[in-house]
Amino acid sequence: YDLRLGLTKKKHKKIKWGFMGAGRVAHDFANALKVVEGAELHCVAVSSGLERSENFAKLHGFIKAYGSYEEALKDKEVDIIYL
Repeated sequence: YDLRLGLTKKKHKKIKWGFMGAGRVAHDFANALKVVEGAELHCVAVSSGLERSENFAKLHGFIKAYGSYEEALKDKEVDIIYL
C-alpha cells in the first residue's frame, strides 16, 4: 500500500494533481510529488497569466497549463487541487 495516496500497487491509478499558483512552495511541492508513486502533475494555473503557467508546467512536467484558476477548475480530469 502507498498510504500517502491510499493506493494499492495493483490498481496503478494515478492521482492527477492540479496546482493553483506557481510560487516557491509550489515548486518545492511539485518536486516532491515527482517521486511519489501514483502522483501525476496534471495542470497548473496562475492568476498572472498563461505564460507563467506554461513556464511552470514545462519546468515540472505538467501536462496542461491554464491562464486562469477558473479554466483549471473546469478540468474534469483533476482529482485533487493544491492551493
